[in-house]
Amino acid sequence: MIVLVIAVNLIGWALLALGLPGHHRAWFGAAPAPGRRRLLRLSGWACLPLAWGLAVAQQGHELGSVMWAATLMLAALAWALVMAARETLSAAGGRTPGAAGARRVAKGQPRS
Repeated sequence: MIVLVIAVNLIGWALLALGLPGHHRAWFGAAPAPGRRRLLRLSGWACLPLAWGLAVAQQGHELGSVMWAATLMLAALAWALVMAARETLSAAGGRTPGAAGARRVAKGQPRS
């Protein structure tokens, strides 16, 4: 069950991040439309209390809340590492540039 709590928290962080124009542009090449942005953020915020409910259902209020907070931080770290790895791999492989690469290209600066 802890894996499910981590997965729901990770999905929540991913949806919240993709609701931001810069992160959405890095993954999909364009900023999200206002309706999509709202949906991504709403879905992301809905996942976080859902994960808390799952943790509390498994461990009770005291330990479930602690487990949820720990898995929330773990999921945030995992998502940050995914974003950093994607940026590094896209810069090294010459594929679609991430947010930093897109800014360099927009300014006319060559890739390093």
